[in-house]
Amino acid sequence: MAITANQFRDSVQIYRDGSLVTSIDNGINANADLATTFYLGSRSDLLSNNAANFQGMLDDVRIYSRVLSGADISELTGPPGISAIGTVNILEDSSANNLPFMVNDLQTSTPFLVVTTSSSNPTLLPNGAIVLSGTGPNRTATLTPMPNAVGASTVSLVVTDGNSLTDTQSFVLNVAPVNDAPTFTAGANQSVLEDAGSQSIPNWAGAIDDGDPEVTQTTNFVVTPLSGTVNFSVFPTVSPTGTLSYTSAPDSVGSATFSVRLDDNGGTANGGIDQSADQTFGSASARSMMRQALLRVPINRCLKTRARKAFQTGPEQLMTESR
Repeated sequence: MAITANQFRDSVQIYRDGSLVTSIDNGINANADLATTFYLGSRSDLLSNNAANFQGMLDDVRIYSRVLSGADISELTGPPGISAIGTVNILEDSSANNLPFMVNDLQTSTPFLVVTTSSSNPTLLPNGAIVLSGTGPNRTATLTPMPNAVGASTVSLVVTDGNSLTDTQSFVLNVAPVNDAPTFTAGANQSVLEDAGSQSIPNWAGAIDDGDPEVTQTTNFVVTPLSGTVNFSVFPTVSPTGTLSYTSAPDSVGSATFSVRLDDNGGTANGGIDQSADQTFGSASARSMMRQALLRVPINRCLKTRARKAFQTGPEQLMTESR
C-alpha cells in the first residue's frame, strides 16, 4: 500500500500493489498542515457499530516527496517467497508424488506467481519429468525419474512475481538402486543315442539379461534335476554364455527332466530380485538301432545258425563245435 499527496494540486492518490486505487481531489488544504486518520483493512460499514479496523503494528513507515516508481515499490515489498523442500529419497523405478511447497508475494497475487523448475541431472530426472500442480499459495511437485536410472539430482524451483523478481529453493533427489530379476530363454529339449558321449550345445540359453542395464552384474545358471531314469557321467550344466553341456552314462537309457534358472549378484536389498523364474527342459537317451536289432534276435535262432555253420564247415569243425 502506498499513499501520495500533491499539495499543489490538492489531491491524494492511494496505490495498492503498485496500481492506483483511487484519487481524492480537494482533499488537502495547501495552506494548512495535513492531519487525518487513515484506516487499514476497514470494512465498508466502517461508520457503523460493526466496524472492523486493522489491528496490529506496522514494521516500517516511510514518507516520500515523490510518486513511487515500480522499482521503488519492488524495493519496499521485496521479492516473492517460496518454501523449501527437504532431501527426497526414493527407490529405482518409483516416483516422488505431490511434494508440498508454498509461494507468496506482497505485491503479486499468488495465482499470478510463476514457478519454473530445473534438474541438474536430466539423464536421471529430465526437466519434463517435474510436474507442478496448484495455482494458489499451496503448490505440489511430482518427480518421476527415468526407468532403471539411479543416482542424484539437484532440483531447483524458481518463483517469479509480476516485477520479474525471483526466489529460488533447491533440494536433492536421491534414487537408490533396486535389483531387477534376470531373464533368459531356454532352448529345446535334448535327445541323444545311447553312449553318444559328451554333448555341448552353444547358445542353448538365449536372451540372457541381468535385468539392470545401469550396472554391470555377473550371472550364472543353476540346473536342478526334477525326475528321470537316465544316468549321467557328467551332469547337465549351462555356462554363463548359454552353452548346455552333459554326458549320459554308458549303457544308460531313459529320460530326465530338469529345471534351470539364472542368478545374478545384484542382491535383494530394497526388495530386489536376484533370481529368474524357473524353466524346465528334458533329456532322453535311446538305444542305438543296431543294438536294438541284436536284442530282438531269439536265442534258439542263434543256436540253429551256429549249428548250420558248423555242419557246412565239415565233420572236423562240427566235432570241434560239439565239444
